[in-house]
Amino acid sequence: MSRLGRVTLQCTAVVALATGLAACGSKSSSPPPASSGSGSSTTASSGSSAASGSTTIDIKNYKFMPDQLTVKVGSTITVHNMDSTVHTLTATNKAFDTGDIPANGTKTITVSKPGTYPYVCTIHQFMMGTLTVSG
Repeated sequence: MSRLGRVTLQCTAVVALATGLAACGSKSSSPPPASSGSGSSTTASSGSSAASGSTTIDIKNYKFMPDQLTVKVGSTITVHNMDSTVHTLTATNKAFDTGDIPANGTKTITVSKPGTYPYVCTIHQFMMGTLTVSG
């Protein structure tokens, strides 16, 4: 291989390496993968119970907090989106749906039938939780 060919090959390798390293250090706007651990805590912990009345589910760091909640029929649930992007809280069986909740926005739902309702954010389907409504 000629000297010019070796220099060209070396330059190509350096550019490819630099490009690869730059890509590794880039910031992504997508959230980190959801963990199965408990993560941060809120005043209402997973598996908490609320009397008939009002309860809050916070959305923070692409997680519902708490993600397991038990309430009584007729309870009003306030969903507060603390993230900087739009989210929803939608029952997988479509029993309830907040619609789009803007960044720092709030929506409410009222549950009228007992049952167990898995829910998701329809925009970020890795965000999941379960609402249990007791009679």
